[in-house]
Amino acid sequence: MSVPTQTTGGLRIHLRHVRAVDPAGGPLCAPSIRAWCRQQGIDLRTLCEDGIAVDAHPHLHDDPFVARAIVIARAEADGIAGSVDAP
Repeated sequence: MSVPTQTTGGLRIHLRHVRAVDPAGGPLCAPSIRAWCRQQGIDLRTLCEDGIAVDAHPHLHDDPFVARAIVIARAEADGIAGSVDAP
C-alpha cells in the first residue's frame, strides 16, 4: 500500500525562493546552496534559470527546507505581498 503524496500542482521553486528561506543561521550562502543542490541531485543552473518542478522531485517532499521554499513560492504565485512566515 502506498502512502499518498501531497502534490504541489505544478509549482516550481526558483533560486529566489531558496534564498528567501531564512534558516536559524541566516540566509544561505552560494557554497551552501551549491552543496544542497549536489546532495539533492538538483541542477543549480536549472534552479537559477527555470526553477524546478517540485512534483518532479518526490524525494524533496519531506525536506523541511523545501517545505519552507514551497510556502514562499506558493505565496508568490498567489500574489501575496509582503513577507511570508514559513512554518
